[in-house]
Amino acid sequence: MNTNCKFEVSTKYGRFRFDEREYRDYLDGKTWFSPFPEKPTVHTRPTLANVSESALNYYRRAENEGAYSVCRELFPNGVVEVPYDARMCGRRVDEMDLSVRSYHGLMRAGVDTLGALRSLLENRNGLRGIRNLGVKSEREIKLAFFELCYALLSEPEKQLWWQRTEENNRSEQKKIKCETTYEAFFI
Repeated sequence: MNTNCKFEVSTKYGRFRFDEREYRDYLDGKTWFSPFPEKPTVHTRPTLANVSESALNYYRRAENEGAYSVCRELFPNGVVEVPYDARMCGRRVDEMDLSVRSYHGLMRAGVDTLGALRSLLENRNGLRGIRNLGVKSEREIKLAFFELCYALLSEPEKQLWWQRTEENNRSEQKKIKCETTYEAFFI
């Protein structure tokens, strides 16, 4: 025990003795002590019971590397649906962090929400019908749309999305290819 203790503090956890430096730290809120110094608490993220281990691994990788790059690596020939949800339709396109050319092209076309952008992507001409939007801008918009839709999902929704994506690519049935499937993003 420290013999230079000049200060004694009584808290709900008990009585503590401090020297002058420790007491100043205590008053500044810098001292951290635990009344129960047993094992440190390990915080784990909640997971869903019906999500496979491989889907959880994909989810964890996507948190670090980005969902687009993980999908492109894992399912290069597969069909991956955009994780779009109806509650996202009112979100502004401003949140997508697009280049000036892409942003102004969408604004000229009257596309200011994710719902309007999704409708445009499902259209046959899609983004190609907008003046001054070329292949590079189209790729940028589709990637930003995918990443924003994925980011707006909650953690359990992301885990379930990876589970569905894995199941869809594991099964032999081919889905109808449309502009909102991920395959169209690999330009």
